[in-house]
Amino acid sequence: MLRLSLLASSVLCISYSLLAASSNEKKSRPPIDPNKIVDIKYGNSSWNTDSSKIDVATLILRDATSKKIVLINLFETGPDESIFRGRFSVSWGSANNLIPEVYIPEQEALKNRKTKSVLLEKVKKQEIKRKPFILTRGDRGQQVIDVFDTPDQARVAYKNYRQQIRLKKQAEIPEEVISKASVAMAEKMRKEKEEQARKQKALSAEAERIRLKQLEDKKRQDKLDAQKKLAAAEKAKRRKQAASLAEEGVQLYLKNNFSEAQKKFEEAVDLDPENKSYYYSFAITLYRNGKDYNKAIVIFEAVEDPRVNQIEKDFYLGMSHFRINDYENAGKFFRKVKNKKQEPYSSSSAFYEGLSFFAEKKWDPAKQSFQWVLDNSKDPKLDEKAEEYIEKITKIQYYENNKTKQHILSAGGGIQYDSNVLLNSEDPSSATPSGAGDFRATALASYEYRPIFNDSKEWSIKTSFVTIYSADSDNAAADPTVLSISSPFVLKGKWKEKSYKSEIKTFFDAVYMDTESSGTRDGILDTYGIYWKNTLIHRPDFFSSYNLKLGQNVSYNTSGDANSDGLQTDLEYNNTWFLNKKKNKALIQESKLTYYNAIGVDEKYYRINFSMSYLKPVEWQNLTTITKFALYYADYPEHSSGRSDTNYSLSYTASKKLTDTWNLVGIGSYTTNQSSVDSRSYTKFILSSLVTGTWRF
Repeated sequence: MLRLSLLASSVLCISYSLLAASSNEKKSRPPIDPNKIVDIKYGNSSWNTDSSKIDVATLILRDATSKKIVLINLFETGPDESIFRGRFSVSWGSANNLIPEVYIPEQEALKNRKTKSVLLEKVKKQEIKRKPFILTRGDRGQQVIDVFDTPDQARVAYKNYRQQIRLKKQAEIPEEVISKASVAMAEKMRKEKEEQARKQKALSAEAERIRLKQLEDKKRQDKLDAQKKLAAAEKAKRRKQAASLAEEGVQLYLKNNFSEAQKKFEEAVDLDPENKSYYYSFAITLYRNGKDYNKAIVIFEAVEDPRVNQIEKDFYLGMSHFRINDYENAGKFFRKVKNKKQEPYSSSSAFYEGLSFFAEKKWDPAKQSFQWVLDNSKDPKLDEKAEEYIEKITKIQYYENNKTKQHILSAGGGIQYDSNVLLNSEDPSSATPSGAGDFRATALASYEYRPIFNDSKEWSIKTSFVTIYSADSDNAAADPTVLSISSPFVLKGKWKEKSYKSEIKTFFDAVYMDTESSGTRDGILDTYGIYWKNTLIHRPDFFSSYNLKLGQNVSYNTSGDANSDGLQTDLEYNNTWFLNKKKNKALIQESKLTYYNAIGVDEKYYRINFSMSYLKPVEWQNLTTITKFALYYADYPEHSSGRSDTNYSLSYTASKKLTDTWNLVGIGSYTTNQSSVDSRSYTKFILSSLVTGTWRF
């Protein structure tokens, strides 16, 4: 005797036992375990009889082996969803496998005993065509029977399901596995994981479209069948009403009232389902309303009408896929339209193709798409946007190319002419002018080890070396060698909806000079301390920095009133304003308040610095230039002669990127220092050039 087990109040199973079917019944179809929970799902718009409540319908499940059947009640998943689901389990004696067959009966035939018996007899004789389905697993591992109307629908759904399973397995890389990989490999694994997750979302959207297509096809066919039964006069009347509604929809659309236009076109489709132009207009308003891009895709694809502009249709299909982040399918339609070279659709498609590649982090293809826009578009605004993205991609590629490289080696050298070499040049505020000009050579090198570098934090250890040699041996006492070591730690994130970057750097600098012109440079000054930098991005074209630096100076050759041992405190406030969208033109303001609490009274001072710089590109030789005006005022409150200094300088810097490794920099500057101590007053200019190279590995 058949025994049914009810597992949910939303499911009602009624069992019937039928006579054995013919002995050639196929048993190759996949079985289910009848003793475990089974979900069954089917979409049918004609079962959605009342949009204000959850409808109930019944389907027939038959076991191909035992020939037994159950009638299963399915409940609509929402008041106007048209998707019906049920959950059940059956236990038929000792049977461990059930080979299901699914039949969708006319619901009216189930309302009385007589018609129900006739229906079941037809099922017995297989006079009713069974529905195709696929067997899948739900989120909790339960068995799912997903029922469709046509084999093609089932095949597409099964292919989609297999792709989702494959992607899910590929994406199941534990974070602990990634964290143990090398920096480069971990970055690659994270990118692959993000890509798999994105594709999974796209496949989920595709699975939804498969079901939506089933519902739309059924709904449209029902309307076409109903229309065929109408009298000619009624058909003509409805067509006239549909045409009037469609015209109202057009007028509403032109006024950007897409919501009301959608209703008009939908009513027109209901009245005249044969007219596919109404269907197409309905799809466009769905897209414009931005509430159901997936449904818009289904309806666009259903419209096959020579009156429809195919290029426009493909563009809207691409845009609909783009809006649901299905960039792969979006790109296919955009490329198709782009290659037609019909404006304005082609250039717009090339632009959105670039955005699709950009979202997928496919930088080189994205650049090519945006370059296509620049080469073919006649829209200046679109060109400007495309150029912005090319610049942005260039910066991203630079960042990503260096992201996994933990070692940075730099070296350079240059020559300058200094019209007035300063002695004790470790600190210009304490320097004494020599009154003589000289050619001087500069050599520099640095090495940085960067074990942590990602979107949220950075940490590195850096050492550097700088030395200067004057051509005239009389100026040897003014030539410093500076050795530095520092360790910056950087945090990046959001604060009150604004991006910030906070860096704490510990540092140690050692200055060596040949103060006695003996040919040997000895240590004269060590400085160690901490530097805290904070950058806050107020908006994309404006950011500020608030910095604090504490440095302890230890001098080896000063004493008494000139003892320069002491703690130096710097408070900095800087602003940058970008003046164009490319962010290669900017105003930069820098200000600093310094208090140097030296042991020697002649070395203790307060100083206020202010500067304003103008950054801009120069087309000639593709130079980047900075024009800078700077001044400072320093007061020595306890100096024996009441010293105070006012310093002005104007400089112009031009730099050129020679290769990915090498850069050339030229600098010209003029400085005047007015001091209450005559020996400290001077003017000078410097002309210099420097070549630097950077290697990352």
